[in-house]
Amino acid sequence: MRPVVHTPWSADGKTAAAVAVMAYIFSFSASYIVKNIRKILIFFVGITVLISGVAMLLLPGPGTVVIPLGLALLGTEFIWARRLLKYMLDKARSAIQHFLRRKAKGN
Repeated sequence: MRPVVHTPWSADGKTAAAVAVMAYIFSFSASYIVKNIRKILIFFVGITVLISGVAMLLLPGPGTVVIPLGLALLGTEFIWARRLLKYMLDKARSAIQHFLRRKAKGN
C-alpha cells in the first residue's frame, strides 16, 4: 500500500486552504519588509546629509542649505523631522522679516 502524499493540488481542501493562507502571509510580510527597508534607507541617508550639514557649519560648505535638505529627506518618513523643518523655516522667515524691517527704518 502506498502512503498518501498531500500536495497543494490535491483534492483535499484543507491543504489548498493552508497554502493560500501561507501565500497571503508571505505576501504581507514581503510588503512589510520592503516598507521598512525603505524607511531604514531614508533614515540613514537623511541622517548622513544632516550630520554633514552640521559639519559644514564649522567647515567650509553650505551648511545652512544642506541641513534643511537632510530634514526634508527625513521628513518624508518621520513626523519629528517635518516639525523641526517647519520650525526652522518659520524662524528663518521671521529673522529675514525682522532684518528687512530694520533696514527699512534706517537702523
